[in-house]
Amino acid sequence: MTLHLRPFAAKNKVYLWETYKKAMKHHIDKIWGWDSEWQINNFNQNLVEFKTSIIFEDHKRIGYIQFNTSNDAVFINMIILEQDYQSKGIGMKILDLIQSAHRSLPIRLKCFKVNKPALDFYNRNGFVEKKRDEVFITLVKTKKASV
Repeated sequence: MTLHLRPFAAKNKVYLWETYKKAMKHHIDKIWGWDSEWQINNFNQNLVEFKTSIIFEDHKRIGYIQFNTSNDAVFINMIILEQDYQSKGIGMKILDLIQSAHRSLPIRLKCFKVNKPALDFYNRNGFVEKKRDEVFITLVKTKKASV
């Protein structure tokens, strides 16, 4: 199995949207209710605001990731794997790829409090809670120093 990222191309937009809806709609419904117009506008805005890459296993699309980097951190906006590819270690391999490319920077992200499987995943993989509000938990993973 070879994992790699390819930059988002317009031909993948429908795939990204369908993948997003499958993964996020039930969480968003619980929190705010799903407003299709708002979700589409926000989705399109995130395609512009964040570096978006399709996650491939060999030649098959299996999800996507959106992130930005700054001088002090890599911020993950979204990482979504198709259900058949979850709980196989792929998520951590993707995060390792991102952190390898930005060696000295911690990874930061926000996770819905209602998304227990994702929170469990991040906690198992070295992320530490930094803050919480009514909807989100902010998590950080610091890069271990090399010897």
